[in-house]
Amino acid sequence: RRPRLPRRRRLLLLSPLPPPVGGIPTWTLGVLGSSLSERFELRVVNTSPSVKGEISGKSQLRFDRVLDALRILGGLVWELVRFRPDIVHVNTPYHWAFLRDGIAVWVARLFGARALLHFRGGDFPEFVEASSPALRRAILATLRHADRLLALTGPTRLYLEQSAGSGSVRYVPNFVRLEDFGPVPDRAGRSGPPEVLFVGWFLAAKGVRELLAAARRLPGARFTLVGPVQPDFLAEMKPELDVLADHVRLLPAMPREQVI
Repeated sequence: RRPRLPRRRRLLLLSPLPPPVGGIPTWTLGVLGSSLSERFELRVVNTSPSVKGEISGKSQLRFDRVLDALRILGGLVWELVRFRPDIVHVNTPYHWAFLRDGIAVWVARLFGARALLHFRGGDFPEFVEASSPALRRAILATLRHADRLLALTGPTRLYLEQSAGSGSVRYVPNFVRLEDFGPVPDRAGRSGPPEVLFVGWFLAAKGVRELLAAARRLPGARFTLVGPVQPDFLAEMKPELDVLADHVRLLPAMPREQVI
């Protein structure tokens, strides 16, 4: 009889997949295509919304999102029973979704899996401080119940360390697979103006105001902004874009392969 190979650990991701195209779905695909697939059995509960809503920087609780939350939590329980993961990695945009994602942490721990809560944004401390006292207590209890808390930014890391202790907190900034973009160009042998590419939602929260301010101070560079727009913010920025029209252009959202 051949010796039985050791079982790879099982990792379940609660994370969005395309569509829509976005930072977290791209992250999910990057993880699935990484070397983690050699060390873990990977599976995903897709948290992408079932209804396409208007691009907005505001978080809104809607009926379709409640239905999505029930679908996602049901998928989590199904995978906990069938797949029996060792680790459940929950990508959370928090705000209205934190109720869903917090429940996911507690349910994963109930089934004996280790729970990782990954905060996909830079304003988590502000979100907690703006919450009601009852919600704040529930948030803090969830932070202390998770096995690991993954911070995307330095301020979030410090806040999580103060709230849940430094032992459970890890700082994990977003990654870029540089090999996808080919060899690094040799600037010394290149003619023409510097090219600046921004890929993301055209929102104030993404730093678009600051980017356009940089474009105003760097008239010798060309800026290309790729991604979906929020109509109200686009209207607000139109005078600035008109001034910068000679070296700033907007392109709609497109597949990652086309961006590359």
